[in-house]
Amino acid sequence: MAFTELQWASIRETLPSDVDETTFRGELERIAIGTVSPKKQETVYFDRARLCADLIRELPGMEHIKDKGALLEQLKHQQQEDRNRAKIYGHIAAQKQPRRFLQQCEILQLWERAGGVVRITTPRRKRDDEHNPLPRGAVIRYFQSVATAIWGRAPSAHQIKDIVRRYRRTFKPASSLIASSTRVLVHATSVKRRVPTSPALRG
Repeated sequence: MAFTELQWASIRETLPSDVDETTFRGELERIAIGTVSPKKQETVYFDRARLCADLIRELPGMEHIKDKGALLEQLKHQQQEDRNRAKIYGHIAAQKQPRRFLQQCEILQLWERAGGVVRITTPRRKRDDEHNPLPRGAVIRYFQSVATAIWGRAPSAHQIKDIVRRYRRTFKPASSLIASSTRVLVHATSVKRRVPTSPALRG
C-alpha cells in the first residue's frame, strides 16, 4: 500500500524529529499491507528454535567446525530470540482480530524505535466537569494519522490508550519482533544513531 502525499503529510507532522522519512514511510507502507499471519509466524519461529536445538545437540560431533564454543553461544542466543518471538506471535494470534492487532503493534514499535515515547496520561476529572478528560500523549496524534491512512478512520484517544495497554502487555522490556538487520536512520545533531524498526515479517 502506498500512501498519498496528503496522507503522508499528515503522518509526517506527527513524527519525532530527525527521522529518516523515506525509510519510515517505507516501513509504514509495508505494515499497511497487513498480509502477515501471526499464527503462521508463531510456527515459523518455533521451528527455527527447534532447528537451533538440533544443531546444538549435534555440534559436539561436527569435527570440521573449529570454534565450537563461539558457534554454540550464537546458536543459544538465536534459539532464545526465536522462542521469544514465537511466544509474542502466539499471544497476538490469540487476540481478537490478530492481524489488525499485529499491525497496531508494529505501528507502535516503529514509533518507539524512531525515538517516540509510548506514554499516555489521562488528567483527573474535575468535579464540575460533565465529561471525562481525554487521554493525552504525542503517540495518540501519530497513531490517529496512521490509522486514518491505513484503515480510513481514526480510533479515539480512549481506544488508543487501550491499544497501548494491550501492546505493553504483549511486549516486555527489550522484547520485540524486530530484525536486527532492519534499521531506521535517525539523524542526531552530533551523532547519527541507528534505531531498529519493525521487521519485514513474511510467512
